[in-house]
Amino acid sequence: HRIILSANYRKEYMGFMCTSVGMFWEMAPNGRLSYVYSGDMNGDNSGGGGNDLIYIPRDQSEIILTDITNSDATIYTADQQWSDLNAYINQDEYLSSRRGQYAERNGAQRPFYGQLDLRILQDFFIDIKGDKKKRNTLQLSLDIFNFGNLLNSEWGVYKIQNRNTLINFTGYNAEKQPTFQYPYLNATTKQPLLETYRDDLNIISRWQMQIGLRYIFGN
Repeated sequence: HRIILSANYRKEYMGFMCTSVGMFWEMAPNGRLSYVYSGDMNGDNSGGGGNDLIYIPRDQSEIILTDITNSDATIYTADQQWSDLNAYINQDEYLSSRRGQYAERNGAQRPFYGQLDLRILQDFFIDIKGDKKKRNTLQLSLDIFNFGNLLNSEWGVYKIQNRNTLINFTGYNAEKQPTFQYPYLNATTKQPLLETYRDDLNIISRWQMQIGLRYIFGN
Protein backbone atom coordinates (compact mmCIF):
# COMPACT_ATOMS: atom_id res chain seq x y z
CA HIS A 1 0.00 0.00 0.00
CA ARG A 2 1.29 3.41 -0.95
CA ILE A 3 -0.28 6.86 -0.78
CA ILE A 4 1.13 9.78 -2.75
CA LEU A 5 -0.13 13.37 -2.77
CA SER A 6 1.33 16.30 -4.67
CA ALA A 7 0.40 19.96 -4.98
CA ASN A 8 1.90 22.75 -7.08
CA TYR A 9 1.24 26.47 -7.36
CA ARG A 10 2.77 28.85 -9.94
CA LYS A 11 2.32 32.61 -10.16
CA GLU A 12 3.82 35.12 -12.61
CA TYR A 13 3.93 38.77 -11.57
CA MET A 14 5.57 42.14 -12.25
CA GLY A 15 6.17 41.07 -15.84
CA PHE A 16 9.54 39.46 -15.18
CA MET A 17 9.20 37.21 -12.13
CA CYS A 18 7.54 33.90 -11.32
CA THR A 19 7.32 31.92 -8.09
CA SER A 20 6.48 28.20 -7.97
CA VAL A 21 5.82 26.16 -4.85
CA GLY A 22 5.48 22.39 -4.92
CA MET A 23 4.92 19.80 -2.20
CA PHE A 24 5.19 16.02 -2.46
CA TRP A 25 4.00 13.68 0.30
CA GLU A 26 4.36 9.90 0.45
CA MET A 27 3.18 7.37 3.00
CA ALA A 28 4.05 3.69 2.71
CA PRO A 29 5.27 0.73 4.79
CA ASN A 30 9.05 0.60 5.06
CA GLY A 31 9.33 -2.90 3.59
CA ARG A 32 8.86 -6.38 5.04
CA LEU A 33 11.01 -8.77 7.08
CA SER A 34 11.32 -12.43 7.98
CA TYR A 35 12.00 -13.71 11.49
CA VAL A 36 14.73 -16.34 11.29
CA TYR A 37 17.08 -18.32 13.52
CA SER A 38 20.72 -17.40 13.80
CA GLY A 39 22.39 -20.66 12.81
CA ASP A 40 21.57 -23.52 10.47
CA MET A 41 18.45 -24.86 12.17
CA ASN A 42 17.36 -27.28 9.43
CA GLY A 43 20.87 -28.53 8.60
CA ASP A 44 20.78 -27.69 4.91
CA ASN A 45 24.26 -26.06 5.11
CA SER A 46 23.04 -23.06 3.13
CA GLY A 47 25.95 -20.75 3.73
CA GLY A 48 25.89 -21.03 7.51
CA GLY A 49 22.20 -20.39 8.13
CA GLY A 50 20.34 -17.23 8.93
CA ASN A 51 17.47 -18.14 6.60
CA ASP A 52 15.44 -20.67 8.61
CA LEU A 53 12.08 -19.30 9.77
CA ILE A 54 11.48 -19.44 13.52
CA TYR A 55 8.76 -21.25 15.40
CA ILE A 56 6.90 -18.89 17.73
CA PRO A 57 6.33 -20.74 21.04
CA ARG A 58 2.99 -20.59 22.80
CA ASP A 59 4.69 -20.79 26.18
CA GLN A 60 7.99 -21.73 27.80
CA SER A 61 7.31 -25.46 27.44
CA GLU A 62 7.69 -25.18 23.65
CA ILE A 63 11.28 -23.91 23.59
CA ILE A 64 14.43 -25.18 25.31
CA LEU A 65 16.62 -22.23 26.23
CA THR A 66 20.10 -22.60 27.69
CA ASP A 67 21.97 -20.23 30.01
CA ILE A 68 24.27 -17.58 28.55
CA THR A 69 27.51 -16.84 30.41
CA ASN A 70 28.36 -13.16 30.18
CA SER A 71 31.88 -11.78 29.84
CA ASP A 72 31.89 -10.89 33.56
CA ALA A 73 30.95 -14.49 34.47
CA THR A 74 27.35 -13.58 35.38
CA ILE A 75 24.58 -15.71 33.93
CA TYR A 76 21.70 -14.70 31.69
CA THR A 77 19.53 -17.62 32.76
CA ALA A 78 17.10 -19.55 30.60
CA ASP A 79 14.19 -18.26 32.70
CA GLN A 80 15.33 -14.65 32.28
CA GLN A 81 15.69 -15.20 28.55
CA TRP A 82 12.18 -16.62 28.31
CA SER A 83 10.73 -13.71 30.27
CA ASP A 84 12.33 -11.26 27.85
CA LEU A 85 11.47 -13.30 24.75
CA ASN A 86 7.87 -13.65 25.89
CA ALA A 87 7.63 -9.89 26.47
CA TYR A 88 9.06 -9.28 23.00
CA ILE A 89 6.53 -11.59 21.35
CA ASN A 90 3.66 -9.97 23.27
CA GLN A 91 4.55 -6.45 22.06
CA ASP A 92 5.12 -7.55 18.44
CA GLU A 93 1.84 -7.45 16.53
CA TYR A 94 2.91 -10.07 13.99
CA LEU A 95 4.58 -12.58 16.33
CA SER A 96 1.83 -12.39 18.95
CA SER A 97 -0.71 -13.34 16.27
CA ARG A 98 1.25 -16.47 15.28
CA ARG A 99 2.00 -18.23 18.56
CA GLY A 100 2.18 -21.96 17.97
CA GLN A 101 3.08 -21.46 14.30
CA TYR A 102 6.13 -20.79 12.17
CA ALA A 103 6.90 -17.29 10.97
CA GLU A 104 6.17 -16.65 7.30
CA ARG A 105 8.69 -15.56 4.73
CA ASN A 106 8.44 -11.75 4.60
CA GLY A 107 5.43 -12.09 6.87
CA ALA A 108 6.09 -9.08 9.11
CA GLN A 109 5.55 -5.56 7.83
CA ARG A 110 7.70 -2.69 9.00
CA PRO A 111 5.88 0.44 10.23
CA PHE A 112 4.55 3.05 7.82
CA TYR A 113 6.66 6.13 7.19
CA GLY A 114 5.52 9.52 5.95
CA GLN A 115 7.75 12.03 4.19
CA LEU A 116 6.92 15.53 2.95
CA ASP A 117 9.25 17.26 0.46
CA LEU A 118 9.08 20.97 -0.44
CA ARG A 119 10.38 22.77 -3.55
CA ILE A 120 10.39 26.53 -4.17
CA LEU A 121 11.44 28.00 -7.53
CA GLN A 122 12.03 31.68 -8.16
CA ASP A 123 12.32 32.64 -11.83
CA PHE A 124 13.62 35.92 -13.22
CA PHE A 125 12.75 36.43 -16.89
CA ILE A 126 15.26 38.09 -19.17
CA ASP A 127 13.77 39.24 -22.47
CA ILE A 128 15.99 38.94 -25.52
CA LYS A 129 15.71 42.09 -27.61
CA GLY A 130 12.26 42.75 -26.20
CA ASP A 131 10.86 39.49 -27.62
CA LYS A 132 9.11 37.68 -24.78
CA LYS A 133 8.91 34.53 -26.92
CA LYS A 134 12.69 34.29 -26.68
CA ARG A 135 13.23 35.17 -23.08
CA ASN A 136 15.86 33.49 -20.96
CA THR A 137 15.31 32.59 -17.32
CA LEU A 138 17.52 32.80 -14.29
CA GLN A 139 16.11 30.28 -11.81
CA LEU A 140 16.85 29.91 -8.11
CA SER A 141 15.67 26.74 -6.42
CA LEU A 142 15.28 25.60 -2.84
CA ASP A 143 14.56 21.95 -2.05
CA ILE A 144 13.88 20.72 1.46
CA PHE A 145 13.70 16.96 1.68
CA ASN A 146 11.76 15.51 4.63
CA PHE A 147 10.34 18.99 5.33
CA GLY A 148 8.12 17.58 8.08
CA ASN A 149 11.21 16.66 10.10
CA LEU A 150 12.30 20.32 9.95
CA LEU A 151 8.96 21.34 11.49
CA ASN A 152 8.90 18.59 14.11
CA SER A 153 11.79 16.27 15.00
CA GLU A 154 9.33 13.40 15.54
CA TRP A 155 7.94 13.59 11.98
CA GLY A 156 9.49 11.86 9.00
CA VAL A 157 11.45 9.41 11.16
CA TYR A 158 11.88 5.93 9.73
CA LYS A 159 11.74 2.81 11.89
CA ILE A 160 14.04 -0.20 11.56
CA GLN A 161 13.95 -3.53 13.38
CA ASN A 162 16.40 -4.13 16.20
CA ARG A 163 17.04 -7.69 15.08
CA ASN A 164 15.32 -10.17 12.77
CA THR A 165 17.61 -13.12 13.65
CA LEU A 166 15.59 -13.33 16.80
CA ILE A 167 16.73 -16.61 18.39
CA ASN A 168 20.08 -18.40 18.24
CA PHE A 169 20.03 -22.11 17.42
CA THR A 170 22.76 -23.72 19.56
CA GLY A 171 22.48 -27.43 18.73
CA TYR A 172 20.78 -30.50 20.23
CA ASN A 173 20.66 -31.89 23.73
CA ALA A 174 21.06 -35.50 24.83
CA GLU A 175 17.42 -36.18 23.89
CA LYS A 176 18.06 -34.88 20.37
CA GLN A 177 15.90 -31.82 21.03
CA PRO A 178 16.96 -28.46 19.56
CA THR A 179 18.26 -25.89 22.04
CA PHE A 180 18.30 -22.13 21.74
CA GLN A 181 19.44 -18.88 23.30
CA TYR A 182 17.84 -15.44 23.27
CA PRO A 183 20.84 -13.08 23.40
CA TYR A 184 20.89 -9.55 24.68
CA LEU A 185 20.33 -6.66 22.30
CA ASN A 186 23.57 -5.26 23.75
CA ALA A 187 25.71 -7.81 25.55
CA THR A 188 28.10 -5.16 26.88
CA THR A 189 25.42 -3.25 28.75
CA LYS A 190 23.22 -6.33 29.26
CA GLN A 191 20.31 -4.58 27.57
CA PRO A 192 17.62 -7.14 26.72
CA LEU A 193 15.78 -7.14 23.42
CA LEU A 194 12.24 -6.06 24.32
CA GLU A 195 11.05 -3.95 21.38
CA THR A 196 10.81 -4.72 17.67
CA TYR A 197 11.75 -1.34 16.25
CA ARG A 198 13.92 1.67 16.93
CA ASP A 199 14.30 5.03 15.21
CA ASP A 200 16.59 5.00 12.19
CA LEU A 201 19.10 7.76 12.97
CA ASN A 202 20.65 7.78 9.49
CA ILE A 203 20.30 10.66 7.04
CA ILE A 204 17.03 9.25 5.67
CA SER A 205 15.30 10.32 8.91
CA ARG A 206 16.71 13.85 8.87
CA TRP A 207 15.70 16.91 6.88
CA GLN A 208 18.08 18.07 4.18
CA MET A 209 18.27 21.31 2.18
CA GLN A 210 19.54 21.88 -1.34
CA ILE A 211 19.99 25.23 -3.09
CA GLY A 212 20.32 25.46 -6.86
CA LEU A 213 21.00 28.01 -9.58
CA ARG A 214 20.13 27.45 -13.24
CA TYR A 215 20.15 29.58 -16.37
CA ILE A 216 17.55 28.51 -18.95
CA PHE A 217 18.00 29.65 -22.56
CA GLY A 218 14.83 30.51 -24.44
CA ASN A 219 13.85 29.01 -27.79
